[in-house]
Amino acid sequence: MTPRKQHYLPTIDCFRPVVLLKHLAFCLLLGSCRLVPEGTYTNPIKEADYELLSLSLNNYNDNDTIFLLSPVSFTFRADPGTTKLLRTEVLLDEQVITTTSEPSGTFSLGYPYLRTGTLTLRLQFITSSNSGSLADKLGMETVVVWREWVLIVDVDPPPAPVITHSVVNGYSVISWPGYTKANFVKYTVLAEYSHYLRAQRTFTDPSVTSWTDSSYAGGYSVQYYVTVETKVATRTSSISKNNIFDFTVTYDPADSTATIVLPPVVYSGTFNRFVIRENGIDRITVTDPLQTTQRLKIQSPGYQVTTELSVRYYHNSPDHPIVAASKAILTEIPAQRIPRRATKYYYNATLQQIVGFWSSGSTARLIRMDPNTLQPIDSVTIYNGPSYHVPYEGEYAYFSRPKDLVKVNLVTHQETSFPAITSTFGSGPSVITGASNELVSYAWFGPNPAGPGVIYYERVLNTLTGTEIYYLTGTVSPTPVISSFGTFLRATNNKIYKINGTTTTEVGVFSGLGLWRGFREDQPDEIFVASSTMQIYDANTMTLKRSISAPGGFVKYDTPKKKMVFSEYGKVHTVDINTLELKTYNIIDFDAVIINGLLLTSNGNFIRLY
Repeated sequence: MTPRKQHYLPTIDCFRPVVLLKHLAFCLLLGSCRLVPEGTYTNPIKEADYELLSLSLNNYNDNDTIFLLSPVSFTFRADPGTTKLLRTEVLLDEQVITTTSEPSGTFSLGYPYLRTGTLTLRLQFITSSNSGSLADKLGMETVVVWREWVLIVDVDPPPAPVITHSVVNGYSVISWPGYTKANFVKYTVLAEYSHYLRAQRTFTDPSVTSWTDSSYAGGYSVQYYVTVETKVATRTSSISKNNIFDFTVTYDPADSTATIVLPPVVYSGTFNRFVIRENGIDRITVTDPLQTTQRLKIQSPGYQVTTELSVRYYHNSPDHPIVAASKAILTEIPAQRIPRRATKYYYNATLQQIVGFWSSGSTARLIRMDPNTLQPIDSVTIYNGPSYHVPYEGEYAYFSRPKDLVKVNLVTHQETSFPAITSTFGSGPSVITGASNELVSYAWFGPNPAGPGVIYYERVLNTLTGTEIYYLTGTVSPTPVISSFGTFLRATNNKIYKINGTTTTEVGVFSGLGLWRGFREDQPDEIFVASSTMQIYDANTMTLKRSISAPGGFVKYDTPKKKMVFSEYGKVHTVDINTLELKTYNIIDFDAVIINGLLLTSNGNFIRLY
């Protein structure tokens, strides 16, 4: 390349505006700057050999136009030949931005010089003329060699990417416009999920303008960030998605069935399965995302309780967290109102009815009720004394009056009374238990005829013949209990007697550990004792026959349903005495009564448990 030349000589009449001050000083030395044609200085000054000068700028020497899309560094080199290099200058739009005395080097075009638009870059070298003239020798005769380039500059930052979201083939996909300028560096995509996981991808190919997120399954929030990085700057945009994972549930108390509508699967590519859980236990697995309606039979409906139903969404990648939602719903068995409030219910197998006790003042009634609806069938008026009892079999009930024991026929209402005490003072009969063979045991107390204090009495009476079968007095409060068929007696001090006709034979002193729960009504040769387990003893030998365990503590034996009933906080467990099948019911009512499979609540309602 041949550089442009500008040669300054001191013999010219006037100087150009760019001539340096030292040129003017040279003229002052001469006294005058006017040219005298016939004067002494008639020989021309030797012109410098400009062809010996050369310069280079990177590899742009063959180009008059340079396109710049970012700040850039240039390397220049000057070869002044035999001339002396005085300085090198770089000008941008006539503004000097770099000056050096070296023939080569590097300069940068950056901010604030570089701006979007069309600029002129000049690289010029100032050398001596090497003409041999006096001005040259005095350093006042110089040569300026330069080269100019047109700079087409675009250093604007990239526009913020416009992110769009779509679902493609069951996956979350984000897209953005491509950046087409040559100063592209990379795209960076970042996904931040609400459960604190992150996913990041980098693309150095500017034609890649979308990313498929195979992790996002929906049901939680995700924030997507797309960054466009160029050699000039970076710009970032974001977009968020947050479709809440939820489901709906309705409960039908008529059949204890919950209908669950699962959420639609938006990102089906991530779907593996739904799992429906009841109180933390897996109940239904759904592998078809289109089967969004499911029916679930609640395993443990109850009274005054809720059931937690949850739905879990499993990702097709096992490393992905489970998405879940849960609801607590009232799963109460339909309750009915007890027609007539009563207490201390008995089941009579002969009548196949439930008998309850109702009282007001000194008057009371024994109410016979339907065993399923509790609708009253009949009632008999009795005295509101300290004790009454309805045997498991037979048509009779027993109650106390102040001075006698009364047997009443529940069907005919016929009464038969028996003197209870032989003293004018006393309590009247208490702790009455009757048997199907019309034997009855009871106790009372009265003044001690021999001195201070009281005497306790206990007796077994055959009400058919009026015959006394067993009689005991003492100073210990008695608790006699006769078995339902009248074949065994538990007397004071845990003595067990076997009754045969009009005689009693002592079997021994019962020593089973635990709380006495009585003779089994439907099989009275067995004794119930509650400890850490429910223990069943043989009444004939007083040896342990078997144990039945269940959570909680033993409450009672529901004779008509053959169920052992256990209770713990918020739950009732039943164990079939023959099959040992265990079932659990959610019950929060510590004053409830269970008889014939009915739960009689403390607020006067009843529900069918089993």
